[in-house]
Amino acid sequence: MNSLLQQQILNNFLDIQQVIVTVDQRLSELPSSAPPLIVYRAQLIRVQDLEHIKANTGELIAFHTFLLATENLVTAREIARQAANRGLLAVIFEIDVPVKTRIAKVDECRFIFRFGNIFRLQSIHLAPDDVWYAQLRCADSSFQYVQEQLQVQVGERLTWLTLGNYLCALNNVKEAKSYYEHLLEILPKDHEALASIYNNMGLLFTELGDKAEALKYYNLALGSIKNTSPNTDHCLHHTRFKALPQPAEVELTVSCSDVYDQMADTYRRQSEPLQALKSYRKALEQTIDPILRVQIEQKIQDTFPLI
Repeated sequence: MNSLLQQQILNNFLDIQQVIVTVDQRLSELPSSAPPLIVYRAQLIRVQDLEHIKANTGELIAFHTFLLATENLVTAREIARQAANRGLLAVIFEIDVPVKTRIAKVDECRFIFRFGNIFRLQSIHLAPDDVWYAQLRCADSSFQYVQEQLQVQVGERLTWLTLGNYLCALNNVKEAKSYYEHLLEILPKDHEALASIYNNMGLLFTELGDKAEALKYYNLALGSIKNTSPNTDHCLHHTRFKALPQPAEVELTVSCSDVYDQMADTYRRQSEPLQALKSYRKALEQTIDPILRVQIEQKIQDTFPLI
């Protein structure tokens, strides 16, 4: 019974995940909003989330959900005040939506934001009606928030790969490519994070079927691994309400064996078994991980019949 229940839970989770991906993909295909909008969202909030928001005025926050908002301030106030009168913590988010923001119009006055939208928290205060009012500005339009918020100081390593991976998982290949290209522009040429970024670019072009571009970035990743210098890392952690960035040290996530293995997979997909074998053997030489060695050895055996 337990195994059946676990399988059902897993199936339900995968169904929900597919719905989220599908809805987000549809929202990404919508035309940009015009003219700019001011919309409102009334929401109950936990004490710890409120304290976190208050401590991060001027920073970025992310909502890990689809966000429904209305142009009708009166409606939002009625909802929030009813909650406050019952002793609950309520906040009204006033959201400034600039031109070129992808936002879906649900009906005459309601709009929905994409999953994981990022906003700049401009201010928050408690009003006499016991409702908290927070001013947000959408920072997720046309990928401009990447250039605005992800500021890099020379000598610091950034692991923003989670966002790129998220965009790829949602099939937003164009946005993921723009994201990685922006990081490549702003980081110094000997930066430790470049190897992982080049590697992810290689994976992206592999999925697109562009072998030449994929191999170019894999080779850049190999070169970068050999020329990296130690740096301090900053990575983004995702919570329901989150300020960006949060500092944390993270080790380099890609090795020469990883890159050679992926290069070999690319050659094999393109029906070039000899080149695949050559890269698999290099991957085998570069790794001491016993599990990875077994996996690569199996790939080598599977590739021989293709010659």
